[in-house]
Amino acid sequence: MVEGQKHTIAILRENKNKWERRCSLTPTEVAKLTASGIRVLVQPSSNRCYSEDDFEAVGAVIQEDVSEA
Repeated sequence: MVEGQKHTIAILRENKNKWERRCSLTPTEVAKLTASGIRVLVQPSSNRCYSEDDFEAVGAVIQEDVSEA
């Protein structure tokens, strides 16, 4: 990691089962991560139990390509 560069993690889209609504991190947990300087990327998903707006409100970035995480 380059000095001064933030860590980046990602929440992947749930895609194993069309009925899957679970999520690896909640917006509350994402808020704690972003507050500590960790960049959180969230892949869009229409199935997830939390909305993309919920994640954006706590500092996550919604984007399709999460390869930088």
